[in-house]
Amino acid sequence: MPNGIVLDAARCTGCGICVRTCPEMVFVPGDGPRAPVSVAHSERCLGCLACDEDCPEGALRVHRLPSDMTVADVPQPGVGLDDRVHDLVIVGAGPAGLGAAIAGRALGMDVAVVERMPSMRRAHHPDGGLLMGQPGDVTQELRGLHLPELDLTVPRDRIRETLRYAFLMGPDGRTTRSAGPGVAMAAVDKDVFVQGMAERALDAGARIAWNTRAQGVERDLGDGPVRVRIDGDRCVAGKVAICAEGVTGRLAQAAGAPVNAAVVGWSFGAMFEHGPLDAPRHEMGFALGAPAGFPEGVGALSYWSSGTARTEFMSGTVQRTRHRAGDVRVTDLVRMAAGEARFASRIGDFGASAATPDGCRILARRLPQSAVADRVIAPGDALTCCGMLTSVTAARTGALAARVAAAAIARGDVSAAGLRDFDRRVFAMAQVKGMKFLHNLLIEAPMALGRADLDALMGILAPLDLGRMMGGGPGALWALAAFMLRSGRAMAGRRDLMRFLKA
Repeated sequence: MPNGIVLDAARCTGCGICVRTCPEMVFVPGDGPRAPVSVAHSERCLGCLACDEDCPEGALRVHRLPSDMTVADVPQPGVGLDDRVHDLVIVGAGPAGLGAAIAGRALGMDVAVVERMPSMRRAHHPDGGLLMGQPGDVTQELRGLHLPELDLTVPRDRIRETLRYAFLMGPDGRTTRSAGPGVAMAAVDKDVFVQGMAERALDAGARIAWNTRAQGVERDLGDGPVRVRIDGDRCVAGKVAICAEGVTGRLAQAAGAPVNAAVVGWSFGAMFEHGPLDAPRHEMGFALGAPAGFPEGVGALSYWSSGTARTEFMSGTVQRTRHRAGDVRVTDLVRMAAGEARFASRIGDFGASAATPDGCRILARRLPQSAVADRVIAPGDALTCCGMLTSVTAARTGALAARVAAAAIARGDVSAAGLRDFDRRVFAMAQVKGMKFLHNLLIEAPMALGRADLDALMGILAPLDLGRMMGGGPGALWALAAFMLRSGRAMAGRRDLMRFLKA
């Protein structure tokens, strides 16, 4: 899909941050000190928004556009908003923000949403479109996947396929075991899913302003409203701000919610897709380890899925630094990873793909201790610790944020203490708690360990039935007990690897 890059040359100081950051080397330096950069390869843009987020002068804007939209069609910021004090001001119209909007309107609250994307028809980042619900239950068989927290149904015709096996894979190609189908993962088109949630929020009476960047969250010292500062030196006021801004958590952190208290690294990734294999595996997995040719000292994490509708492969760097590592385009690194022997029978041939993939930049943090501050709640990817929550979990955290905010507003206490119930309940969610385990394995381990140690770690993990673990309930407890029984001795023999297995 196209991405529109808008450069305000009058504001550009030629600092070169975008040149150093862009994973596809889209920009080149200007001629001379303080000369504006040039957009040399706009066709390469992944829409990861790293340059947009990092530009200190606000001179860059990247629009992730639907296929039939151009930059000229982008709406003006703040359209549809007014000067009233809303109950909720929500930053971000992804699954978490829209979950908050839908739940907030169901509770009778006045809701305004600001979203940097120019249209509801293109989401912020690719994530495989996995809905970690239970699509095998009766509601899916009859009507689609039903999310009771939002009274929202994903119709059957929007469920692309169902994946039934989940794996971890090491550098040598060894995978964790699977005794049988684990959690059933409905796979949807992420853009279509977000559009459906946006339409539901709008029908319920929420106001959504597209192409509207939130610049900051401002509060009075007294009991006045919280104000979200947006493009054009305007503010949107509310009793509580829900910062569902995505994985950076920048606004929530600046407003006092300590979601970024323990940042450990960054990742640049790109996702390719093609049609299904001749014999689809109905599986998804995460693969650890960088192939030969990756930048020195940089780890790699890959994701793949093989279903009846399409095959997806996403890979990229796992690194300590915020900017691009080395002088290799991330799409070349992805093709390099896709060509490894361990993926030969699982994903088909991605190496020759000429299509521009979708991409993202991920911030990796350890699970925060709190996601609230005075008049602020941070749900969704702003609180996760290994990159991205799946869409259903993100929507549930948004709905929870709206309910906690509504109760706090009714009590007249929207301080951090008054919103603390969100922390208590969100960090008790099994899917959120599981992020800590995945963070240790998918982020910390590839950054800290070489190939031999990653292979040894996978040797310990080999008996783990990840699919059943992800399914929850008695099956997950049985899978955990079986894993401990089979791997206890190996774990005791490699205490240096234990920190990656905690949680």
